[in-house]
Parts: sequence; C-alpha cells; structure tokens
Amino acid sequence: MSETTFQDTPLYAWLRANAWFLLAGVAIVAGIVTYRNFNATLGAKSREKSWNAFGALADAAPEGPGLSDRLAQAKADPRIHPWVVMESTRRAAETGDQAALALLRPELQALAADDSIRVATPGGHQGMAAFLLQQIDAKTATPLPAEFNSPVPQGRKIEIVVSTGGTDTYTLVASLYEELSPAGSAALLKWIEAGRLNGQSARPMGGTGLSLSLLKEEPVEGSEPPPALMVERTYGLFHEEGMICLTQIPGQFGVQDPNTVQVLLMDSFGLDGTSTVVAKVVEGLEPLKAALTTTDATATVSIVSARAL
Repeated sequence: MSETTFQDTPLYAWLRANAWFLLAGVAIVAGIVTYRNFNATLGAKSREKSWNAFGALADAAPEGPGLSDRLAQAKADPRIHPWVVMESTRRAAETGDQAALALLRPELQALAADDSIRVATPGGHQGMAAFLLQQIDAKTATPLPAEFNSPVPQGRKIEIVVSTGGTDTYTLVASLYEELSPAGSAALLKWIEAGRLNGQSARPMGGTGLSLSLLKEEPVEGSEPPPALMVERTYGLFHEEGMICLTQIPGQFGVQDPNTVQVLLMDSFGLDGTSTVVAKVVEGLEPLKAALTTTDATATVSIVSARAL
C-alpha cells in the first residue's frame, strides 16, 4: 500500500487550483501595508517641507519687491498660506510699512471669511484675519494693542550675576513662566542647576539684548541624543523688554538652541513665535542696561554665576 503524500491531498489540489488568487491576495495585503507606511512617511515629509517653507517665507522682511513673490509661493501650499499672510501683516504693522500693508490687505480680506484661526482679545474670540484687518483700518502700526500685556510670571525665581569689563557686577532677578512655558522653563532651570552658565561669556547685541552662552554639553558615548527643544507659542507672552528667552537654531525653524539664552533690553516683537519666552526680569534690569550703554565695545562681558532662588 503506497504512502499518501501532501500532493495527493484535497488541500494541495485546492491550493494549486487557487494559487493565483492566493498570490494576488498576499500581494494586495502587502501593497496596502506598504502604501500605509509610505503614505505616513510621505505625509511627514510633506509637513516638514511645508514647515521649512513657512520658516523661509515668514522670516523674510515683509517690505520690498519680494513680498508679492513670497505671497505667490505661499499660495501654492494651503497649509502655510494663511500663516505667512498673517505673520507678514504683523511684521509690516510693526515697521509701519504702508506699501506692504496695502499688498496684504486683499489677502486678509480673502481669508477673513474663514475664522477657523482665532485670536483671544479683550472683547472675546474672533478670526485672526478679521482682527488684523481692523488693526490696519484703525491705522494701528504697532503689533500689540495697549491692552495686550504679558502676564506677571508666577514661577520660581532665578538670579544671574553679570560682570562688565571684569570689574563691575550687576544682579538680575527673574521669575519663570513655568505654567505658560513649562518645557522652556524646565530646560533653563536644568541648565542653571548644572552650572552651565557660570563663568561663561555674554555678548551685547547692539542694545537690543544680551546673549548668554552656556557651557556646551558633551554627548555621552552610546547614548541617544536629547530630543529637540521646540518653541512654545503661548498666546499673551511677548518678547518685551526684560524678557528672558531661548533662541532659535539658525536654519531650523522653531528648534530652540540649548546653548544660548537671551536677555532682552528692549521690545523685540519680531521674535514672537520664533523663540520661547521663559522668564521676566523683575529686578536689576535698568542698572545693567545703563552699564552696557557705557561699556567699551571691546570690554569683556561675562556671567559670574546663575542660580535658582
């Protein structure tokens, strides 16, 4: 009696008869999985491309003949077009550029019907485009109406001692915005507690601010690099005089530099949305401003110490 093999079974006959159908099914399933993975990757790349395009278009000065070209480029990407228009409007209003505002007004009118992008105002929520149109019509050249003031910080305090010319020292006391900018505030506290500001250099920035350098952290061999620290755009926190903020890594829109902190010595609203406001100086700003005004350009400015109070 001969032994029965798999080829002699009804299952084998069925598989053979339906081989093409089965192969097609496997191919379809594999195709769906591949498409889903590829589509997710493609979507991420598309969003990254849009984000980079927004950074390039929104960072440029709004005035000049290039504005029309930048607006045309923005229209090609519906993701970023409204944001480029509104950021350009804010910057044009800040500088009082009436020619740029005239170009931007019809763009805002076209966007005003869509109020999905809303802003909180003292009178309640309203569409951002409609709000900006009101500001233009009222001939408001400043980006911040008087009633838009940054809140008083409620977080822990820090102390930064700065030396000018190697002799005189000035003490800044600042309160953190831990509730409004939790990631940035936590990062600054961590850097201070690790002593990364102590003894480091500081660089005056033409009267607009004082850039504080941090001791660079050496990566631990075999360890994963820390995740990127992204900007926190909290409504109501503006880059006003006396604010302490992080800085953006050049060319990496929204990514905050873990090696630099800036003390603003004057209103710098052009930085709104590009870097995280983490604290506000509540003591010692005016004496330091006066000292930096009279300090020789070649004099050494440094950080004596920084600590959490």
